[in-house]
Amino acid sequence: MTENAKMHLFSLSAIATRGDAIKINKQASMVFFAIAASHAILSALMHMPPFAETIFYGGAGLLVFHCQNRIAAVSLLAYPIANIFIVLTPKGGAVFTERNIIIFALSLIALWPALRAIEATFRLRGKYALEEQSDLT
Repeated sequence: MTENAKMHLFSLSAIATRGDAIKINKQASMVFFAIAASHAILSALMHMPPFAETIFYGGAGLLVFHCQNRIAAVSLLAYPIANIFIVLTPKGGAVFTERNIIIFALSLIALWPALRAIEATFRLRGKYALEEQSDLT
């Protein structure tokens, strides 16, 4: 990677180094913390009782940030996809209520950071795991 090309969450380039993977994980986690905070604020303002999405995005974002957990990264992709399908199905509430619109929008926002977090965590635990061990010795 050249000095001019900066690695960030929304770049389309592949992750080339361990430092890039860590940076992508941290940026993706910050997006998930922002999604959790915005969901909490919007659901409190709209008097929507379930805070499950807030707890999920915040907790899984914390696991990706602190532990580079692959299972949390994959679940951060699976959960928004499931939410999108539930909102769009007729029995799931294809009528776009305020709550469904919020869940749909936040789920769409979460897709790309989740994909990048998966790529970064798998590289950190796979390809770049040996670099971490050599840095410790």
